[in-house]
Amino acid sequence: MRRGIDPLWWFLGSGAAIFVLAAFIDPDGADDTSVIRVDRPVLEAYLAAGGGNALSETLSAGPRTLDDLSPQARKDLVQRYVEEEALFREAQSWGLDQDDPAIRRRLGQSMRFALRPEVASDPGDAQLRKFFDANKSEYAESDLVTFEHIFFDATRGGADGAAQRARAFRPDSDWQAAGDRFAYQRTYVGARSEEVSAQLGRDFADAVFALNPSDAWQGPIRSDLGAHLVRVVRHDRAGEPDFAALRPIILDDWMRARQAGDLEKRIDAIVSSYEAKVAPEFKSDGR
Repeated sequence: MRRGIDPLWWFLGSGAAIFVLAAFIDPDGADDTSVIRVDRPVLEAYLAAGGGNALSETLSAGPRTLDDLSPQARKDLVQRYVEEEALFREAQSWGLDQDDPAIRRRLGQSMRFALRPEVASDPGDAQLRKFFDANKSEYAESDLVTFEHIFFDATRGGADGAAQRARAFRPDSDWQAAGDRFAYQRTYVGARSEEVSAQLGRDFADAVFALNPSDAWQGPIRSDLGAHLVRVVRHDRAGEPDFAALRPIILDDWMRARQAGDLEKRIDAIVSSYEAKVAPEFKSDGR
């Protein structure tokens, strides 16, 4: 009595046939995980993204399309792409993309970039004026003060000693020869409060900008460095910001704010689609 063919052989034979057929139909994709496809769309995208650091530096001032590349540059581009893709896949197979904080952060940044909405168009004056009025302080001009000062160093006898020496100054003497050597300028022309504050401290800047122009020396006014006699030559008060003159800047700020708001909405939508299970010890209500 003839025995039929063992079903196991039917199974193995069928599998082999399917494998051969798949390789025949797509010989380059028989084992897709080990195949790196390199074609024009892939290389164009890679080149547009930088084409590898070394190659991008070489091409920084040169051609940016595949057709403009020399044969050697094309060969280098292919080699670098294959190298980076192979290392990327190998890193994934090792699980390096799972627990590396730097990679997680970079992917999060890339996702934010991908989610970034298109820049909104000009909404018109009515909408921009509302935005302008709500943020008018951001567009206010700064006061400008021109003043001269005589510096008395606190490292010589302390702050009180510096103030005492300032009071002893005789107005009829040469003010430029008086006092101690100062690291910055003795005359500030059209200075903003931020500039004076950065060099001499906020309290000193506030005191100087509160003074009115006068031919007399005023003070002593203490700074972070010592004591000063100050003579304000000119004080230009800031006027109201002009919407018409600032409109291009206001429009740019509005677009940035709108884009940032839309991006946060998209991120919130993604976050809300996940359930966060937080350990009780890290919950604000302890439950």
